[in-house]
Amino acid sequence: MLLQRPTEYGDRIAGELPAEFYREKQIHWVLDIAPDGLSAKLISGKVPGRQRDQMLSMAVPYVQRSGTKVPPYLLVDTAEFVLGVPKKAKNGSVTEEDRAEALRRNDA
Repeated sequence: MLLQRPTEYGDRIAGELPAEFYREKQIHWVLDIAPDGLSAKLISGKVPGRQRDQMLSMAVPYVQRSGTKVPPYLLVDTAEFVLGVPKKAKNGSVTEEDRAEALRRNDA
């Protein structure tokens, strides 16, 4: 009896919950690929500070990555994996190691 109501509630909202190992994340950029695969455009999802509630968000895979050769996420990932764009240091510079790592991740 004690677990009956929570079980009923879980059954009622099951379709509204994200899939297992998914969580809501703000989407800052969308790479829109044409159906023929020959062209693409990069769409910014960034909004001014006062309009944060209008930011595009969706449930995306969430698995903690660790190690030196982390695997890519299918369809949802960083610019390093998707486009081969290296991360910049805080001073804005990019090292050869960063470029090589971005290319390796893109190849993965």
